[in-house]
Amino acid sequence: MTKKVKWIAAVAALILLGVLAFAFKNNNEGTAGAKQITIHVKGVTHQETISVDSDCETLAELLKIHTELKAEVDNGPYGAYLITLLDETQDSQKGPWWVYESDNNEVCTAMEYCPALDKVTIKDKDEFTFSLINELE
Repeated sequence: MTKKVKWIAAVAALILLGVLAFAFKNNNEGTAGAKQITIHVKGVTHQETISVDSDCETLAELLKIHTELKAEVDNGPYGAYLITLLDETQDSQKGPWWVYESDNNEVCTAMEYCPALDKVTIKDKDEFTFSLINELE
């Protein structure tokens, strides 16, 4: 290859890498600004659906800031996890445990499971179901 062709190929590769990095970065960020998030709670004493208007970018941030959810979030070696929701607290040693899922959140659907709360970016109309379970499946 001539020097000119190599230079053009290098510039094209850099442009392609820049476009891919920009697309990946924008796809993994929560939507800035107001959004409505729906939380379905299936606890022992609470079976309800709560809609929250928020400008938070992650699920962990939303749970911490919105006091009406009465949530307690802690950080572990793999990220943020839920301890309490609507005053129902998990027992991390023997259960019950809080688990959650989403059929429409981009992070959860792309990974085929929902990771740690601080890894889940949120967008308008996302829905999450939190369940307090007694047995891990």
